[in-house]
Amino acid sequence: MLILKAEQLDRLRFYIDGAVELEDLTRYDWRRQTDVVQEVFVSAALFCDLKERATLVDGHINQHLKALAVSSGDVKGFFNRRCHDYGLTGRRLLIFDTVTTNDMGGRGSGASRLHFHAVMEELPGMPRKEFIRRLEMVFGRAFQMGQRQFHLSLPSWKQHFTFAGVQVHGPLGKIMYALKHAGSTYMSLGLNDDGKRSRKAPSSRRSCNRDAGRLAKGNPSHFNRAAVFFDRASKQAGERAFNAWVAAEKEKRRLVPRPIHEMAVAV
Repeated sequence: MLILKAEQLDRLRFYIDGAVELEDLTRYDWRRQTDVVQEVFVSAALFCDLKERATLVDGHINQHLKALAVSSGDVKGFFNRRCHDYGLTGRRLLIFDTVTTNDMGGRGSGASRLHFHAVMEELPGMPRKEFIRRLEMVFGRAFQMGQRQFHLSLPSWKQHFTFAGVQVHGPLGKIMYALKHAGSTYMSLGLNDDGKRSRKAPSSRRSCNRDAGRLAKGNPSHFNRAAVFFDRASKQAGERAFNAWVAAEKEKRRLVPRPIHEMAVAV
């Protein structure tokens, strides 16, 4: 098990921002957690590990490539292959979205409005111009957007967002904001079982999360993996961070003295 130093744990907790607490969990193994809990730790590990090389990207997609991706039935797989084919192989977390706002050319939803939000690694030594060129190779050129096709920014703490009743600040707030349209994205891309609007929690994890709290609870909205992609290295880093955090949180609670009145009752 990975043991994090005190400063590493502090940094991890800083990015998690209380989105997940040990008391939320009924199981402590990574595979039993909801998609959103896993995404919290994957994104936090990206921010912690990459520091200034972790770049937030909001991107539009070429209409032709968009149609090909949707018709393939596997939008994630389609663009993952293109990432490898065109050398966009840094660590990444991508959230696909089919809902647009006025800031993106008008409100609406549907497969034709497919775009993405991401945390992506800018590889050491790669000029920003080359990074954008590779984004264009993977997602094509959305000519109608011009230079506005890809909006790149550093993680910022000047934002917060509430998702499923949990308020988070800073970079994780951006991730929660990106996840909020998952239900509509599932509908637009035909990812729901039998056309049902709500996503279905996987049976293997639904029961063990029934009594969990907040983002760890087995609600359908907390399972979104068909619209979210992260690479293997990022997943492994997220799992290591989660396991180290669980161990540290358990130890911290073990070392905290129990209140005197609780000790008296126990006696």
